[in-house]
This record gives sequence, structure tokens and C-alpha cells, in this order.
Amino acid sequence: MKKIIYAIIISLFISCQTNEIVFSDTKSENILVILDSLEKYDDYILGDFNGEFLVSTNAFYKSVGTVTSMPIDSNLIDYHIGYKLLNKGLYKNVGLTFLSVEPKDIFNENYRFSYFDDFIGLFDREEFIYYQKDSSYPNTPFMVINYSDLYETDSTINYSSFNYDKVFTSNNFSFTIESVKIINKAKKGVQVNYSFSCIGYGNSGEIDEIKIMNGKGRSTFEYNP
Repeated sequence: MKKIIYAIIISLFISCQTNEIVFSDTKSENILVILDSLEKYDDYILGDFNGEFLVSTNAFYKSVGTVTSMPIDSNLIDYHIGYKLLNKGLYKNVGLTFLSVEPKDIFNENYRFSYFDDFIGLFDREEFIYYQKDSSYPNTPFMVINYSDLYETDSTINYSSFNYDKVFTSNNFSFTIESVKIINKAKKGVQVNYSFSCIGYGNSGEIDEIKIMNGKGRSTFEYNP
């Protein structure tokens, strides 16, 4: 992949939600009951994270960023959401980043989508492909999933689907959009429901790979032109 020097225009906002719940050590066979209990939440994530079934509604971080210096007449825009997962008293973090290379003429002076249809069009598709290192940017929207394992020693081991350097297979890498819903609350936005699986690769010298399987989630993003 060509090295690109770029400028990032980024804005951050914290997502705080009342009645937060964080499940841990939950039995995966109760998935339908759990999904029903999560229906009222704007954001949640669940799945088998390295063999442990975890669920969380703690979407503690959201951001939108734009790379404005691309080698072609386009911008790279990304929507990121981070969740905290609690397991045996220790936090794990998982982050999902939705990315897309789009023509510059559909962005406004704030480097955001000028029109709502273009914003929702990023998410309104059947699936996302995973972005892999040493690859060129794909022509369709793509996905990166990161996972951080926090230990009692305050050390952190990070894993990323982006770092996986072997051949992707449909058995191990999938990200399917199950539904897209337009929301009209304080601000207009989109609510995306999805299922996913991937392998995260780290270079800690301890555990090199972890599997994230049977994942399901919901992410809500506001439209801020």
C-alpha cells in the first residue's frame, strides 16, 4: 500500500446513555432473550470475544473523520464507535470503523456529506468488506474492527482485523448489514443493525490472534453536515 501523507479533519463526541447495562459471562444460547432486552438501546454490541460471550451497551466513544489529501479526487471518510466490555472485573474495548472513499464534490466546507442521502448511503448496503494492510483502498465501503485486552497490570494488548496478514475467508471475516433505519430524535441520523465475525491480529509476543465470532450490534450515528 502506498504511503500517503494526509490531513485529518476530525470531530469527536461522547455518547452517554442512561440506564447503561454491561453484561459479562453470558450464555450465548440466551441470544434471543438478550436481543429482545436490548431493543430499547441506541447502541449495543455482543458476541464471542476470544471464546468469551460478552454484551455491552456502553458506547463510550464516537467520532467522524475525513482524510482530505487522497491521491485521487476523493476524500476518505470514517465513522467510528467504541464500546467498553466488562469481563471478570476487567474492561475490554472493541471499536468498529466504517470507512468509504467518496468523490470530493459530495462534501461541504466542513468535509461532511452535503446531503442526507449520501450520508445514509454509506451504511445502506448488504455488507461491508474488511480492509487489509498492504492493500489499496477498495471502491466500496469497508470495515476495520479493533479489540483491546486490558489486564490487571495496566498493560494493554491490541488486536485489529486490519493487521491480519493471511487470506480472508467468508467463514472468518463477514460483516452483514441486517437493517438500516432513519431516526429523527434530537438530530436526524441512522441506526444500523449488523452481524459480524473477524480475526484480530496482534504483535504482543503472547497471543497473536483472537477470534471474534457470532457478533451482533447496533450503532447509531447522527447526521451533522
